[in-house]
Amino acid sequence: MVSRVLSMGLRAFQLICAILVTAFMANNIDRATNGTHSIVNYSLFVGVWWLLTLLYFLPTSFIDKFSIPVVDVAFDALSVLFSFCAAVALAAYLGVHSCSDYGYTSTNGVCNSSANTQQNCRQAQATDAFLWFGWAAFVATLVINIMNGRGSGANLRGGIRRGGPSMSQV
Repeated sequence: MVSRVLSMGLRAFQLICAILVTAFMANNIDRATNGTHSIVNYSLFVGVWWLLTLLYFLPTSFIDKFSIPVVDVAFDALSVLFSFCAAVALAAYLGVHSCSDYGYTSTNGVCNSSANTQQNCRQAQATDAFLWFGWAAFVATLVINIMNGRGSGANLRGGIRRGGPSMSQV
């Protein structure tokens, strides 16, 4: 019961992070006049990926019979991988600088896609923060799904289970 409530809360938090990441990066892309950096596009992909996986996860949080343990673990693992890559790469491209420094924002490839480089910089920094928050939430749900899959006797390896007795029953 506790893991179900915790999982539902984490899924709701993931939805908030996904909406914010998608909104910030889509706004940066929409306002771009000079094209956008590839990490901006990849960050938008991660936000959309989260939204698509949550279309599967939100119903399965309420109705257990729709849940497939292997799919749960696979989607969470891919989300962890994609978001970690995006968060690290975006932080590396941004560096640790003040968005008020025009010299920095006008020369940074992530920030200089439109005339308002300061807004681009702040949105990219906020996106990076929410990528890390989302990554932590997906790591937590991945651990919960692995623990639930092992404890319930679900076969996380897939394949066909043979009907014969096990060694302990012989």
